Amino acid sequence: MKNRKLLSGLFCVLLVVFIAVILNNDEKPTSNQELVQSNKLELVFDVPSLVGLNVDEIVKSINLPNKSFKLSDEQMLNSSEEDMTFEKNGFQLLVTYNSKNRQVKDFFVGTNDEMYQNRDIAGLMEITNTSDKDSNYKITFIPAMKDSSRYTGILITPNI
Repeated sequence: MKNRKLLSGLFCVLLVVFIAVILNNDEKPTSNQELVQSNKLELVFDVPSLVGLNVDEIVKSINLPNKSFKLSDEQMLNSSEEDMTFEKNGFQLLVTYNSKNRQVKDFFVGTNDEMYQNRDIAGLMEITNTSDKDSNYKITFIPAMKDSSRYTGILITPNI
């Protein structure tokens, strides 16, 4: 009889401990993906506000130093595209535009190491303020060459 009471008491204590462990684990994210998604990222480049602007207007709007890649005369005969890059908070915005009419072809923002490792496409959309439901542009996630389940960045193409 005494052993039975002792076993019942021990069983109740173990049951309470087991329930406490389960409840405590439910409060914590269980994977890196959940940890990344729980960290709120800040807007870096408000790309939708740049859609429809020409490259000169974008330079004024962003108000950051930029690197422009000029083509040689021979390259200019074969292509009218040029690129301009802006850097902010560890991210780069690459703007591809027509050098003759100054109209923007597309925008590209690359991932950082954490976004790449965690396949964080929501983070890419967050730092660029983009949505897959906006009809003013199309977004494409650029897969990595070695691992197509990871992304090197987001390409935003205006619907002009």
